[in-house]
Amino acid sequence: MTKEELRERALAARDALTEQERAAKDALLLEKLLGEPLWRQSGRILLYLSRGTEAGTRRIAEAALSAGKRVYAPVITDREQHIMEFHELASTAEVRPGAFGIDEPAGGGRFDPADPAQAEDALMLLPGAAFHTDGSRIGYGGGYYDRYLAKADLKNRVGICYDCQVTGAESGEHFPQEETDRRVEVIVTEKRTIRCGTEAGPEGGSGTGMQDPLF
Repeated sequence: MTKEELRERALAARDALTEQERAAKDALLLEKLLGEPLWRQSGRILLYLSRGTEAGTRRIAEAALSAGKRVYAPVITDREQHIMEFHELASTAEVRPGAFGIDEPAGGGRFDPADPAQAEDALMLLPGAAFHTDGSRIGYGGGYYDRYLAKADLKNRVGICYDCQVTGAESGEHFPQEETDRRVEVIVTEKRTIRCGTEAGPEGGSGTGMQDPLF
């Protein structure tokens, strides 16, 4: 299948979930994430502000802030070049409409990925249309995260999505990948935590292995 076909299939499965189903899955996903070692050891959380049928991140942001972590969210600074930065989010209520109508922090300092103290303390939670258990990710077509990660050497990258968006190695399918594509180390869904590129772990992760063009 082409990347576009894989994207459309995964988004169709996600969009088919009811609001009640998504809310229940978001609660389970949050519980899984809070148990993730990368979450516990990171003092800075870089996350997307969810919209539409995306896996919800508002409660994730609130949990991070309650735990004393610093939270950052994307601000698109150049739509033509598909460039974004991450700015600090003091509260989930302190947002404003940004590019494409996506909420962004209403102020707050910029996360500096060139600062080792910040980069080593950071965990990035990536959105995606589809993920593969080998860590491959298909975004929404804009390449914002791949461009950001090409310049920001952030080691701790976790994909956040619903389980219906994940393709496993047992399917025999592989995602078309380009040189600029960046993989994730871990995928967290409402059902499991997947350690990408490792054997299946105790949490059931087989690790072998909005339709707008945003990230």
